Amino acid sequence: QYKIVSSSDNYTAILSKLREEGIKFEPDNGSELLPLTAIEVDDEAMDLNKELMSKLLELDDVDAVYTDQL
Repeated sequence: QYKIVSSSDNYTAILSKLREEGIKFEPDNGSELLPLTAIEVDDEAMDLNKELMSKLLELDDVDAVYTDQL
């Protein structure tokens, strides 16, 4: 398996090129947010952030939660 990481501006061009080359693939139904820089946090902050993320995911309107912490 391969994962292509690119700006969302390139999404349709990448799909078109894969089709043009006859490469079989399963397009993703969305995108994944990747941090440009990671933030290092201490253990206490990590635990608090995990708790917050867990509570956010319990909400019906929330599909995913992303973080840039290490």
